[in-house]
Amino acid sequence: MKALQVLKLLKQERRFLGLSLAKVIALLVILFAGYYVLFLAPRLALPNAYLETQKIFAEHRTNLVQNRVALVELAQLSIGAADLFNKEMNLLQKLQETNKVGLQSLKENQQLPRVAGLSNLAAALPLLLEKERQILKEQQGLIVSLTNLNSATGDLLRYNAKQNLGSPDLIADSEQLQARKENAKDGLEKIASKLDAIEVSSETLELLQSEIQKTQNLLQGNTSVTLLISQFEGLKELALDIQREMIRSDQSVKLLTHQTNLILEYDFWLKRISVKQAQLAQD
Repeated sequence: MKALQVLKLLKQERRFLGLSLAKVIALLVILFAGYYVLFLAPRLALPNAYLETQKIFAEHRTNLVQNRVALVELAQLSIGAADLFNKEMNLLQKLQETNKVGLQSLKENQQLPRVAGLSNLAAALPLLLEKERQILKEQQGLIVSLTNLNSATGDLLRYNAKQNLGSPDLIADSEQLQARKENAKDGLEKIASKLDAIEVSSETLELLQSEIQKTQNLLQGNTSVTLLISQFEGLKELALDIQREMIRSDQSVKLLTHQTNLILEYDFWLKRISVKQAQLAQD
């Protein structure tokens, strides 16, 4: 009997200990949840909100900087640049891509987290995004003009007159040289036709068209290869001059100035965010 009573008491003690342990665990869970909700979550919310805000501002700034760099480097291209045609194509594609990415990002959710301490940033962001939208939309007209020009003059920029007309073996072979001249003349004819379709009012464009006709006439005669090579280099320079004029027009410069100012505004707010993050780290 005593053994049975002892076993019964042991079972009761185990049941009591199990219930007590469960109550302790439940109490700890409730306390931790309350600690997280009332203390830890609010303290984590603001740093996380600053990180999210920093990401949004930095992405827009980076895309604008890449866009601006592509445009500036297009204006700085020279006929002395190695692989001129591919460099121009890459820069033009970068300009198109960053414009597209920028406009696409403006269609996505750009709202900042609703956390105390972000009111100034939350109010500033819509204004910055609207400025960015206006800049990128206005820039699309310039991109179309640059793309059309590139489509018309791309073969000219790619053409290497020294390589195609100037090798000693080729000069000695008059028939082959004449065939190369005819091909160059036909190529210029196609370029001239494409330039006629460009809706741009430019004295430099008119000069390029005139020089293309002059070069075609030179290719028909016994003009020295050295002069022909020089003439083609001059054509390339004129094509780049037209591009520079487009980028440096009053409207484009004004647009570029607005873009630069917007980048500086993003810089200002990113510095403000960094200061706030540093202050939180010290608390």
